[in-house]
Amino acid sequence: MYVGNTEKNIHKVFELARKNPPCILFFDEVDAIGGRRDQQEGAQYMKMAVNQMLYEIDGVEANNENVLVIAATNAPWDVDPALRRSGRFGRTIYIPEPDFGSRIAIMKLHSKKRPVAKGIPFTRLAMATFGYSSSDLKTIVEESASFPWKEAFFGIQKRTEELMKQGMSKEEAEETAKKQVHQRDITTTDFINAIRKRRSSLPPWYEQAKKQIGKQEELTVIDGKEHKKITDSKMGPGEKEAFRDLLKQIEKRIQWWNKIMVKVVREVALLLPIPF
Repeated sequence: MYVGNTEKNIHKVFELARKNPPCILFFDEVDAIGGRRDQQEGAQYMKMAVNQMLYEIDGVEANNENVLVIAATNAPWDVDPALRRSGRFGRTIYIPEPDFGSRIAIMKLHSKKRPVAKGIPFTRLAMATFGYSSSDLKTIVEESASFPWKEAFFGIQKRTEELMKQGMSKEEAEETAKKQVHQRDITTTDFINAIRKRRSSLPPWYEQAKKQIGKQEELTVIDGKEHKKITDSKMGPGEKEAFRDLLKQIEKRIQWWNKIMVKVVREVALLLPIPF
């Protein structure tokens, strides 16, 4: 039941899973191939991809016993409703932002194979990244590592120029400079500077999610008076129920008191030298 290469590839993946039971079949960013068909005007090939996914998951011509199919997405509202029905991706699990302990563990994990100085206060860093996503934390560690690398890189360049002025050839000067200039370890200051440079990516995502699955408030001014218009999302009650946990999280995050609390915790952690 396949026409194009996308459908063929989907079929091949499922066939491979069926030949190697027990098997977990994981689709990341499933909305890319399982997007809502009612929003894909003119994109017939994408509609066929969704149809093929439904066909394979239902096991119309094959046995899916001992094959567990799971998926992940940052835009669950964009996944076709048919894929989210019982027997397919029938259960939606919301994975919230990392909590305090998780932020410590994530930053330690990404710092594990890097030249990190002793005594890094990961507790302080976890407080300073309150409200950050896992990908944000990974980027912060990478950005922290870039500071000493850049210092060493430009230090080698500068030392090479100095040695060349003293009469060394370019090749000899570069080799000597690399031996003389060493890259330092990543320090707490590097982490703090990286955190200051990067804002959390979650607030814009929460706003997008609210537009898709929550109620929208629009203020208009008519004859000098403000009028509030509240419009509901296009989702039906059944679809909204699947995103209940996410809606609760969104409502909490957009409250003014929560925004103040997050800001205070971050600023305290960034300013005070918490030594652990």
